[in-house]
Amino acid sequence: MHFKVQRRQIVDTHNNTNILAAPHWLIRTEFALLCMTIILKFVQLHIHVGNRYGADSMAFIKTVNAYGFLKEFPDIAAYMTSYHPPLSFLLIRGISDASGVTPVIASQLVSFASLMCAFLLLRQILKKIGLLYTLLGITFLYLTASLPFLVRLSVTSTYDSLVYLLGTLVLYISIDLFWEPASFSIRKSSCRQRLILLFGALVLGLMTKYNCLLFFGFPFIVLFVRCNLNQFYRYAATISIVCLLAIATVTPFYYQRYYATTGKWMPMGMDWVIHSKLKSLRAERDKSSVAFSIVHMIRIPLTPFLSKFPVSDSLPHTLWFETWKDA
Repeated sequence: MHFKVQRRQIVDTHNNTNILAAPHWLIRTEFALLCMTIILKFVQLHIHVGNRYGADSMAFIKTVNAYGFLKEFPDIAAYMTSYHPPLSFLLIRGISDASGVTPVIASQLVSFASLMCAFLLLRQILKKIGLLYTLLGITFLYLTASLPFLVRLSVTSTYDSLVYLLGTLVLYISIDLFWEPASFSIRKSSCRQRLILLFGALVLGLMTKYNCLLFFGFPFIVLFVRCNLNQFYRYAATISIVCLLAIATVTPFYYQRYYATTGKWMPMGMDWVIHSKLKSLRAERDKSSVAFSIVHMIRIPLTPFLSKFPVSDSLPHTLWFETWKDA
């Protein structure tokens, strides 16, 4: 059977050359997968809405209930999750109060919207870098969208769904700014708007969870990949200013909420939930060298990956379990 393959031209904006893009059947296939994915996500929400999911979801909902726009924030040790910054709790509480739905449903709506927007942003990232209409790009996008832990996350009562969205947003803005380095200029209003959006995403991240501090590295990674040495130093200075302004914005809150009360800028809930056990574990850890601790953490143990519980001190084993089994 003979198929006549039609192709279209796209522009590789980095090299300013025309290259052959994917055949039209591949573009139509991607669009069909997009429609099916969106429909299935709505079906999943319809099936699971109102049922609480997540290992820490009970503590999370208790923390949401303790928040209010005219109330003092709960003590950081009041619940297992109350030490986290307040954005996700306030957002869910606001949706719950405004719409009349329960905090569980409100949290699921936030998780669903976050995962849906993150999926669409990831699709735009692949389109921006010219990989969307390729077998590699399609496989990556829809395999990622179907990972068990992301499917579960879209209906879970948690702050991690919002964290995932903000991380994807920071990456998208970084690529939008610097994938074509020659087009970036602080004099352009569009570039300034994107820098303001990047600043906002970084601030919102730090007001959601500590680990959003990792997102500050995304723009620099994109710069390293796409820019020559002179561009890297020039643009990195601009991004550094944005990052410093974001940190300065949240520092008063972190100081008042955390440092003034605990002496730590980022205290962890386990410090008081399992204080004695954590103290002994840290003492045991400190007996070993840093190199030994790192090697021990990244080792692959003899315990099968199909075992019922993960090996908690093996990073590959735990990541595999969280990604594929803990659904």
